[in-house]
Amino acid sequence: SRLLDLVEIFREYTKFGHIRYTSILLASQVANLKNTTKRIKIYILISNSSTCNTNKLLSTRNTSSSSTRNTSSKSIALSRKSTFLLAYIEQASSFSAISTCNSLNTTFCSKGIKELVISIVSLSLKNNIIVNTTPEFNSDFLIQN
Repeated sequence: SRLLDLVEIFREYTKFGHIRYTSILLASQVANLKNTTKRIKIYILISNSSTCNTNKLLSTRNTSSSSTRNTSSKSIALSRKSTFLLAYIEQASSFSAISTCNSLNTTFCSKGIKELVISIVSLSLKNNIIVNTTPEFNSDFLIQN
């Protein structure tokens, strides 16, 4: 279905020129990719911590309950982190990430910077704009320019 979404994005943009609809779809796709990446990382962390806990139990029988609480609270906190990204999809309807990214890159181009500076623009859960740069540039460059 993800591939079909990308085909639909391309068709909507080329046939009808629906830039706002296209930017909403792309923003939701980016959010889905971020969510999937975080879930994979959480799964790896949980599986690694459970493997480490099993090895510790086999080597020594005497373990403290506080360390078990710390690892379980960390895994609970990490799993909560992935559910936060679901709110991003609902907020994307009032924000055009593509047009914001394009306008920022156009502004940098008018200042004489030929390369793309901004790679992704998105909204945080509290509706703050998050600007990600390309690898050649950093946040200090954005603040200075």
